[in-house]
Amino acid sequence: MKSLKVFVFAVFFIFSVSFYLFAADFFDGNIRLVINERNGGFSLYYLTDERNRVYEPLFYDREPKSSLLAVHYNGKVHNLGRTNVFRTRVEREGRFPVIVYESDFLTVRKIFTPVRTANSQDTNGFNITITVTNKGDRNANVGLRFIVDTHLGENEKNVSFLTNKRIITSETRIDGRSGELYWISRHNNLSLMGSIVDLHNPDAKVPDYVDIANWSRLYNAHWLLLYSAGRSFSNLPYSFNDSAVCYYYNPEILEKDRTFTYSIFLTTEDIDWYTTERQNVYSPFLATEDIDWNTPEMQNVYSPVLTQDIQYDDAFSDTNLLMLYRLQEILNQFINGEIYLNENDLADIEKSIETHKARFNLQ
Repeated sequence: MKSLKVFVFAVFFIFSVSFYLFAADFFDGNIRLVINERNGGFSLYYLTDERNRVYEPLFYDREPKSSLLAVHYNGKVHNLGRTNVFRTRVEREGRFPVIVYESDFLTVRKIFTPVRTANSQDTNGFNITITVTNKGDRNANVGLRFIVDTHLGENEKNVSFLTNKRIITSETRIDGRSGELYWISRHNNLSLMGSIVDLHNPDAKVPDYVDIANWSRLYNAHWLLLYSAGRSFSNLPYSFNDSAVCYYYNPEILEKDRTFTYSIFLTTEDIDWYTTERQNVYSPFLATEDIDWNTPEMQNVYSPVLTQDIQYDDAFSDTNLLMLYRLQEILNQFINGEIYLNENDLADIEKSIETHKARFNLQ
């Protein structure tokens, strides 16, 4: 068991070092932007303790794949920064970076512009502008997807996400034309807010879909997620209550030497600013329904699957037996009312248990 712990720690250490070895820091106001100059991944942090200069991550920051950008080109999907088809380099516009992915047929630029929303005293996020230029000798069918591995709402009992129209507690697909303008992930006094519709740039493309789902399901999807309405943010038995947001821009014809422009804001929460037209004439925020967070129904809407460490006996040192033991622990927590599992979760657990039982000829 000790050797297994050492191995797990070593793997985590290697990935952590590789992430920060190629990282560059950029500071503006209350925001810290960390860019992985090797693959173009990034993390955002917010200054929560000015005196001690403490920055807290606005989304998961321990995995280089936490912010994945992919292009769909003539039927093929390329995960940028993770394919040899595209070369990655970093340029500068002023003090801030532009990540450039270059191939023989496309140039993709990811531009970071600091943002101070209306109700913030200082910079509290970034506008991420992504341009895709067709440098080939003919028209091409081009699309884009962008994943952010969120985490702030994962420890909340009542709700993981909300938009200007609803609360979201399970796998959800948002149509870009639904009138939902933003999504918010909250934890205590810290929040991450992302745009769905960019009211400040009428030329920016509106996403066809925004999926909120389990991170590994989104990451492992070839392109569009095989959507399962109501599924929890767990992908049992491998990940527990691990949420993410994915923007989909379906492939469209991009003419030779022309450019598509996509724009996504990631900031701390400022509902007024996200619902304000470009002319900066503020209109009141009107939700389609009032949400009373103190009702018994809301207090029990969602209870996250706990991810605390479990001590295993040496008898369970085999990886498969460890997984079987972990599944039993999850079921015990569910029976004791400590966590919430929906029908999909229970079906996944049952299937996994039967597979492991068959492997060991258990009755």
